[in-house]
Amino acid sequence: MTEQEAKFLDKNVENVRHKLYERSVRGLWKYGVTTERGDLTARQWLQHAQDEALDLAVYLERLISAEIEMSTKIARAIEEDPKRRSGVPVITGTRFTLAQLIAEIADGPAPHDFSTNFDQNEPIVRQALHELSVLLNVPLSLTALVNNSDQERHSHFRAPA
Repeated sequence: MTEQEAKFLDKNVENVRHKLYERSVRGLWKYGVTTERGDLTARQWLQHAQDEALDLAVYLERLISAEIEMSTKIARAIEEDPKRRSGVPVITGTRFTLAQLIAEIADGPAPHDFSTNFDQNEPIVRQALHELSVLLNVPLSLTALVNNSDQERHSHFRAPA
């Protein structure tokens, strides 16, 4: 493959190719056979595939539930109101923005303590906190995320409008 051709490769596709290869090698080592084996019927292959799909459904449900739970917790601690601070996220019941909170932490002793306790570069930790405060100084629509998360989760069941 030329360098020019490599520029057009999709990194995600390449990552999946690599994982498939690793899985193939691991499967051969663990089971001593490949999927080219001839001792399973089509129905047994379908059963294996269904079992894997059901496991995937359980994993997805776990992640979706965790995401909804986290969004709900965030929504309890953070408010967004276009009439208050132009919709910039604030601590619930206050006008104190998340950006202000992060900036205060960045300028206080916490980054030093964190850097010391976790062997991190203090100026980089402070810089990261300041950058985060800039990112948080805009409306984020967190409430829309929480209010719509369950609706979006089931939207594929709705009849088209």
